[in-house]
Amino acid sequence: MTDKKDFRMSTKGFNWVYSDYSNLIPYHSLPIFTGAIQACVFNEDSNQAHPHGKTACCGKSADPEFYFTKTQICCNGTVHNRHGKQCCDGELYDPEISICCNNTVHDKENRVCCGSKLFTSDTHPVVCCGGKLHNSHQSCCGGQELYDESSQICCEYKDSFSIAENKNRDCCRNRSYDIEHQHCINGQVLGFKEELCGINKYNTSEKKCCDRTLYNMPQFLPDCCGSNLYDISQSQCCLGSKKVVPLNLQCCGEGK
Repeated sequence: MTDKKDFRMSTKGFNWVYSDYSNLIPYHSLPIFTGAIQACVFNEDSNQAHPHGKTACCGKSADPEFYFTKTQICCNGTVHNRHGKQCCDGELYDPEISICCNNTVHDKENRVCCGSKLFTSDTHPVVCCGGKLHNSHQSCCGGQELYDESSQICCEYKDSFSIAENKNRDCCRNRSYDIEHQHCINGQVLGFKEELCGINKYNTSEKKCCDRTLYNMPQFLPDCCGSNLYDISQSQCCLGSKKVVPLNLQCCGEGK
């Protein structure tokens, strides 16, 4: 019986690959990653499990092996079960008992890797922050600055961060905001009377948003029909066509 991982065929000029973790796909259309050679990844940077179960390939470009990044790891061109394992410059190790520092595996007991330097520390707790080791109960925000979790809040987003007092505060990406007077919508801090219409901020007491189109708040009782604003006391919205018609007419068709 043919092993699915090794099964290949040629159809209409394309090479096809079948793996246990993916459907039959054109070999030439496999995703190309940084460091890839002939569509295969020598994936030593696979310690982070992909949350959506992405399929990648591992090994020699002439004979790649496909693996499921959520449950498996590629190290030194070989696929392993991910549980309890990480890769350190091609060497497989157990992070519970060992530590990888500057691409070298060391015993973990009383050792801390900070930046690219290995430290031996008998004092606890210690925290690595800003490339330096600190004897501190504090935490590290953005990998750069110490903060006190009991009185401060750290807001991190991508490569930026900020620290603020934590009373009545929450994070909106890399910014903190006052939860008693503000809210966070799509990464923007807005007042409670503010919303977003597309990318535009507006005051809900002054304007109404219909499908990313802003209108000044009218004197009549308004509603939206697609991007159109209408007076519900005089008109109605035909849902199927998104057309506004007088109340004395009937809508016809799907979604009337």
